[in-house]
Amino acid sequence: MKTILIGLLALSSVFASETIVLEKTNFYTNHAFSTSFEINAELGRAWVEVFSQNTTGPRRDVGFGNTQRVQVPGLSYADGEILYTKGEEVVVCATTEPRGRWIFRHTAILPTGNCEFEQEIVTEAYDDGFHVRNRRSLEIRLVIH
Repeated sequence: MKTILIGLLALSSVFASETIVLEKTNFYTNHAFSTSFEINAELGRAWVEVFSQNTTGPRRDVGFGNTQRVQVPGLSYADGEILYTKGEEVVVCATTEPRGRWIFRHTAILPTGNCEFEQEIVTEAYDDGFHVRNRRSLEIRLVIH
């Protein structure tokens, strides 16, 4: 069973700061992870969706995978913009614009480049009370420029 730990931690100031969006242990190295912003315009909310997909085996091209929604403190949606707020500082992470017609109408989310996602595999010592073992975890961070 996969253990998913969601750690939300804001570090230093808004500019050039990092927020851990997701920390995942017991992941498989043959899984690919992608991240994107999503919104609820009526409620003024924004969040990050993390999609994991197996890159090997018979179902790799079909699109099967797991999507997880993660709330990030300070992330919101207002006036067509996804905003990251920390203290008095506000950074525009993405803008939105309507696209398509009729039943194909949707809202496109266009990243500004001020907020980027980084992935890193971290190995750390873990003491379970009996042995000290190395544990690998995947950290996905939101980096604010």
